[in-house]
Formats: sequence, C-alpha cells, structure tokens
Amino acid sequence: LSLFKNFEITERVKLEARGEAFDALNHVNYNNPGSTFVPNAQGVNSSAQFGRITSSLPARRIQLGLRLTF
Repeated sequence: LSLFKNFEITERVKLEARGEAFDALNHVNYNNPGSTFVPNAQGVNSSAQFGRITSSLPARRIQLGLRLTF
C-alpha cells in the first residue's frame, strides 16, 4: 500500500512525500517447515521439528520518505 503527494515549491523544485506499508493487512507469513530428517535404527524419523513450522516472518512494516527534485 503506497500513498504519494507531490508539492511544487518553485517552478524547478519539487518535493514528493511518500508513505508505504508492506503487509498492510497484517496477514501471517510463515517460514518454511523444518526439513531435517534424522532416521533412527528402524528408519523412522527421530527429529521432533521435522515438518513443523516454528516461526514466522516479520509483521507489518511501514516506511516514510521525502524526495526533493531540483
């Protein structure tokens, strides 16, 4: 999501104000599941984290910026 506003200070100088939001709806973005398969003597997985999602990516990020063009 982005919002922009342009201001004309003089004929040659312009200012752009900008606001941007990444993941504006704040949905959960999960990391990849654990992929380490550790077989025991019978060939069965002994890793408790295999196939489990234990973390997520960062939530909403917002940034503001100004751009001066002359």
